[in-house]
Amino acid sequence: QMASDNHLPILAELGVRPVWYIDQSAEKWATIGRHYGGRLFSPDVEFAALPSVDLVLISSPYGSRARYLKDLARLQTHCAIYIEKPIALTSPEHGRIAALRSDYMVAAGFNKRSIGKLQFIREAVANGLFGDLRRCAIYFGGVGIKTGGRYLGDLELAGGGMLFEVGVHYIDAVNYVLTAQSCEVLNARMIFDHGFEIHTVGEYLLTGPFGNTRCNLTASVIADVGNRMEFIFDHVALSTSLFSNELTLTSSNSQFSMPLELPRDYQIPDTGITSLCAHWRDFLQGIRDAKSNYTNLCNCRVTTQVIEGLYTHSGRQLCSE
Repeated sequence: QMASDNHLPILAELGVRPVWYIDQSAEKWATIGRHYGGRLFSPDVEFAALPSVDLVLISSPYGSRARYLKDLARLQTHCAIYIEKPIALTSPEHGRIAALRSDYMVAAGFNKRSIGKLQFIREAVANGLFGDLRRCAIYFGGVGIKTGGRYLGDLELAGGGMLFEVGVHYIDAVNYVLTAQSCEVLNARMIFDHGFEIHTVGEYLLTGPFGNTRCNLTASVIADVGNRMEFIFDHVALSTSLFSNELTLTSSNSQFSMPLELPRDYQIPDTGITSLCAHWRDFLQGIRDAKSNYTNLCNCRVTTQVIEGLYTHSGRQLCSE
């Protein structure tokens, strides 16, 4: 759904023409093919039989990708790869995917990095606009909330629950703002239901050019925890959501709170489709320039490190094969 509703319209605007699709729904993709062009193939197609392309978008469920990634390792080796999140459960898995191509030729679908207000916060941290950053916090979820994942009956296919499917966006956004270079998970606790994490509480330390920053995280489908990330400085805190355009400034003693209007240069891309469009634009420009940038998989390895650490600290056994 993500591919047909979002990626394809954007790629068409950017001048990228589909050549083929792999999917089980012939009826759905027949309509899409008439609009955008391209030919549909069934999931059991041999990659060697597919026409040559310059770019492959992988937006299938996490657990269905291994075969395609193996094929891409030995076939169509000249093509770039854009892989939708969630990306990987372990650092070795992340590394194997990143190694399929040169750094600038593999993108990770963390398009929220493109949002203008994240760039504003990133620069505020780097420039000390609000003083030194003391800690961060992530809250996401609510009772019965439905995530984008549609495979919650199959852990192997989905890979994980709330944390892996949606919480990872917030984890990656904080890592991007802090230019995180490594992490250490200090503690984590999860409640599981049939193998899926439905409630996660964790704490980890991010290390980067601004020193060590402690981050607290809560992600849940059984408790109303909100939908925001907080950056706590010496005297104020910045609070924002990845799914709305508001940015709130609150004093450390909570005596005042006010909306913060972004400078015009940071208002676009916003949290809507423009962030995905910017993400694609910058990835494609990186390919043309043969230079990696914030869109590439090689530059979000710490996000996988956090996910891996939270799972292992909570007792989930992960396979690195």
